[in-house]
Amino acid sequence: MMQKFKFELASLLEFRQQEEQNAKQAYALAQQAVIQADRATTELLNEKHAIFEYASKSVELLQAQRRYLIDIENQLTTLGLQKRQRELAVKEAQQVLRNTQQARQVIEKLYAKKFAEYQAEVKRTEQIFLDEVGTQNYLRRQVGSY
Repeated sequence: MMQKFKFELASLLEFRQQEEQNAKQAYALAQQAVIQADRATTELLNEKHAIFEYASKSVELLQAQRRYLIDIENQLTTLGLQKRQRELAVKEAQQVLRNTQQARQVIEKLYAKKFAEYQAEVKRTEQIFLDEVGTQNYLRRQVGSY
């Protein structure tokens, strides 16, 4: 009887799968950071447009609006830089994810190859057994007919 299939690199395959899961999580977090930067930019742009809709005749209020607009512009510039950095982080995380997927796939292909070899050996062993049983039955019938 053949022994149960055992893949010698099963722990490596499991490790590679865990690495891929970690890379997927890092990629998702990087994408979420870009989305947050986009939302913050949208909110600032909405505030900026709201200021233009409010008309004031007070010099002090106009000066405060101007300072606030300058502050919003500075924040938008900072957010733009942050978004570009976050987009780079997304690209890096995507590359790491691709690499971990490729590493996992290499081990999975090896697993599939070894399992196919195992199945072929099981079939070959079964066929030898069946051939032997058939030969013994044939010989018994031949000896019994004399």
